[in-house]
Amino acid sequence: MSKFIHALSVVTIATVLLVGESPTQAQSHLSSKITSAPGRSFRSVGINQMSAAARDAIAHGAEIISIPHFTGSFTTDGVVYPFIMLGGNPTQGGITRIHTEIIPLEFQFLDGNELITLGPSAEIVQLAAESPLFQDAKYSIDTTQFTDAIQQASFFGVEGRNWHTLLTNPKVHKPIRIAVPNEAFKRPDVIETPAICLERNFLGSQLLSILQSLPLDHLALFLSLDTIVYHDTDENHDESQACKEQFAGTVGFHTVVDRFATKTHVGLQVFGYSAWLTPPAAGIPDFEDIAFLAHEVVEAVNDPFIGTANVPGGPFTNFVPEYMNAFGGCQNTLETGDFIEGLAKSSFPVTLNNFTYHPQNEQLIQWFSREVPSSAFQGAYSYPDTSLLSSPSTPCSSSVASN
Repeated sequence: MSKFIHALSVVTIATVLLVGESPTQAQSHLSSKITSAPGRSFRSVGINQMSAAARDAIAHGAEIISIPHFTGSFTTDGVVYPFIMLGGNPTQGGITRIHTEIIPLEFQFLDGNELITLGPSAEIVQLAAESPLFQDAKYSIDTTQFTDAIQQASFFGVEGRNWHTLLTNPKVHKPIRIAVPNEAFKRPDVIETPAICLERNFLGSQLLSILQSLPLDHLALFLSLDTIVYHDTDENHDESQACKEQFAGTVGFHTVVDRFATKTHVGLQVFGYSAWLTPPAAGIPDFEDIAFLAHEVVEAVNDPFIGTANVPGGPFTNFVPEYMNAFGGCQNTLETGDFIEGLAKSSFPVTLNNFTYHPQNEQLIQWFSREVPSSAFQGAYSYPDTSLLSSPSTPCSSSVASN
């Protein structure tokens, strides 16, 4: 049996559970109990970059300074799975606005004797800024932003009046040009447009440097063009195959880094990176334009702090019952797009201003909690396409190695 509990816990780490609410006021128990029955993908990963000092401080009750967030949990087979998500507590209603920034990236590299600069054009950046992630579109649940529609679908059974998690119109930065050394990139065989594969550690070091000048409480979104990221130091990865196979690397990721850590306060910055894909991109059908940007934004909202200690001595947040992912591996993280990205027709077309975008469908939290029937909107396990998943996650076989 599995209980799905949407609740505000007695927390020691969530500094802002609702806009304007103090930690003391936030420590109320508001829950709705609903009875039910019972590997990481190659393209998108959530990587916790917090230091040991930050993790230890959080585990001992330090307050998190970051984007507004709330806590909750679900229980499956007698095990409690706590989570932290961006936004305000759904049971109390109200609107939480998340300030966002788009930082276009241009990668400059030498291909033989030719100097190539690869990055999203001004038109692409504008399309991203005017996409369904930031503008209202009509969905079966509401006319609203894409991420908000998914959150409303998940918390349909318990959300209070006028509950929304909205992204502000993004502040769009001037493109940042990054010179890529020869050892940090490869030319792929899997993308037919001028494109590169970037070594992940190199890219990460560049992003962390840029983040130092961005507000801690804003969601930073880095946008590139037709770029795959590979991990050159992965012991299980055959470097000779990097960017030569369809599933060579990742097109996007989201993560969190600590900007400072003391015994009483930890500053956490949530950010995402993704490539705008021009078809045919990486041999992946149904993945174009903002597919991965949407994937990473929704996952950053649902899994912002990626494995953060919940209470002193307590469990870690945003882990879920281990499930079989779409690529035959095992996964146990609350990454809402990783299973669907491996399915056919995984994107959901949305037309705005005469342009058809392709944000990715997402798994709802009831899919992870294995709640039957689902208390989500229309009893769904996926959204906006509620027909994509007809049942909850499948427990991972003990014979399958973890991804």
